[in-house]
Amino acid sequence: PSHPLLDLLKNPNPHMTGMQLRQAMATTLGLDGEILLVKESARESGLGLRELPKELWPAPPSCMKHKVDPRTKLIAGWTLEIDGRKVEYLPHEVLHIRFWNPDDFYRGLAPLRAAMTGVTSDWLAGQYDAAFFRNSADPGGVLTTEQPLVREQRERYQEAWEQRHQAASRASRVAVLAHGLKYQSFSTHRKDMQFLDGRQWSMKQVLAVYGVPPVEATVYDEVAYNSAQVQRKLYWENVLSSLLALIADGLNGNALIGTASGLEGMWLDWDTSAVSVLQEDLGEKIKHYGELVRGGVPLNEAARRVGLGIAEIEGGDVGYLPA
Repeated sequence: PSHPLLDLLKNPNPHMTGMQLRQAMATTLGLDGEILLVKESARESGLGLRELPKELWPAPPSCMKHKVDPRTKLIAGWTLEIDGRKVEYLPHEVLHIRFWNPDDFYRGLAPLRAAMTGVTSDWLAGQYDAAFFRNSADPGGVLTTEQPLVREQRERYQEAWEQRHQAASRASRVAVLAHGLKYQSFSTHRKDMQFLDGRQWSMKQVLAVYGVPPVEATVYDEVAYNSAQVQRKLYWENVLSSLLALIADGLNGNALIGTASGLEGMWLDWDTSAVSVLQEDLGEKIKHYGELVRGGVPLNEAARRVGLGIAEIEGGDVGYLPA
């Protein structure tokens, strides 16, 4: 319950809580495909190789530039460029967790790149909708007359028309046209546009890339309670558990714990005991556990096999068969 490493993760820096740090890590991993945590020392001279950092700061991947050693081809350092300032960091002063990128050996690949077509089309559709409401109640039209107009007259008529009819709050106003002016609309009515279907399709594309079930995006159309629970369980088992394992690997590797003095033999793991959809199978796990034990499998090995998550029992490495 209490340890310098846990204290660091609960209070990573003066401006963030542990929850905010985890949110920052999850966000940058999803958007940029990588997590970069700068480790700050309590000393001015920088962080020692076997020193547990005093603070952890999430750095925007776009602001972090890596330098490669020409001989070893490994990362030789990092440069943080932000607000016109540059700060240099040694490799051990930056914790780097990333998705594999086949195009760049050193940086992560964002899942969003695979969904960029859907994201872009959805963004453009949203911009079109915003322009529709901002500009007029109708997407467009022309004012015509058979009389000759000089430039000043054309601009005056156009300005008067837009002041009276442009923007959603001025929709459906009556127009009185003088001097033979006629208004002709050449717009496509918004109700005939298939934006809704298109944006729903774009959303499904993005959800599919991230492995997120519709129920987690608050899409409850024709979703029964049992179906929603199954979706959430599969989301945890197939997606979130893998992400947690990736982050735990990074924290437990040489970047944070592996080289810190006094942490030999220790490692971090996630506590998912409060995740209800993962606890529903506890009864089944206990049932299988009992079957293995009765078959002669040692208690500790049986617990590991079924993922029971209990502490090892003294003497539990010996198996017994029932008399």
